This record gives sequence, C-alpha cells and structure tokens, in this order.
Amino acid sequence: MNVAVTLDYETWHPIPTGKNIDWEVDVFGPAQKMMDLAEPLGVPLTFFVEMGEHFWLLQNDPPVAAKMANQWKEMAKRGHDIQLHLHPNWLPELGAKREGENWQWD
Repeated sequence: MNVAVTLDYETWHPIPTGKNIDWEVDVFGPAQKMMDLAEPLGVPLTFFVEMGEHFWLLQNDPPVAAKMANQWKEMAKRGHDIQLHLHPNWLPELGAKREGENWQWD
C-alpha cells in the first residue's frame, strides 16, 4: 500500500475571529515539528506550498518570504516533497492587503 502524507503549508484564510497570522506559530514551527516526527519513522511528507501567499510576502514582507523559501530548501534536502498550491486571492494583483493586523482578500 502506498500512502501520501500531505500538508498544506499556508496560514489562515480567512482569519478566524480573534486570531492573527503568526508565521512562526502557524507555518514554520508546525512544518518543522512534522518533519521531526516523520523522519525517524522513514515517512516522507508532501508539503503543498502556497505560492500566492509567497508572492504576496515577496512584495510586502521579504524577510518572511525568504525564511519560507529557506524552509522549502531544507524540506527538499531532508527528503520531503514540495508541490505548488495556489489560492489566487492571495495575489497582490487581486487585492490582497494588510493594514496593521487587519487583512483583506478580494
């Protein structure tokens, strides 16, 4: 039997009431923890990385975008699979924006 263990690598969308996006808590930390749990068992993971979110970050928060890209490289080096995933409403051209802690997607 073949089983693919897949994970969406992305933040909240839309953000639930009372929540905020915390890249460390919502994305980077959980991805690291999943790799740490899977590897001793010999289980490769497939991460569906959200490209619209990454494109938004490239324009609006380059340090987070760079950290994201570096984690993807680490995933690949560690033997995990990376696949592209897209929510077009993250694209800046389609109106995604942040004002302080308030996010808007059109």
